Amino acid sequence: MPYCQKRGAELKGDEAFCAVCGALVTGAARGTEARARTTDGVYQHVRHPLYLGEITRNLGFALTLSSIYGVLLMLAGNVFLVLRLELEEKMLTDAFGQEYTEYQKRTSKLIPFLY
Repeated sequence: MPYCQKRGAELKGDEAFCAVCGALVTGAARGTEARARTTDGVYQHVRHPLYLGEITRNLGFALTLSSIYGVLLMLAGNVFLVLRLELEEKMLTDAFGQEYTEYQKRTSKLIPFLY
């Protein structure tokens, strides 16, 4: 049964997993439209400012923990963020085509003026 038909009901095991995945995909689809049309402000310098903020936060956690475990957690978190970023770039290119490709040419992906 699709996750939207189970809302409000008690979900168990794989049903709960499917509900969470469905909600995440639905949320990602809504976010795509708004982000592709926002090209001013911080978005004129970097396409993914939220991911940059998350990477900066992860660095802060690593520095706070001052241990190899903090560094390993930061690296693991950042690897997943970059993988997610690449998937999102593909999704946005598929959804908005030439408009998004032109936007990619004008802006940095993650770090202004570098990457």
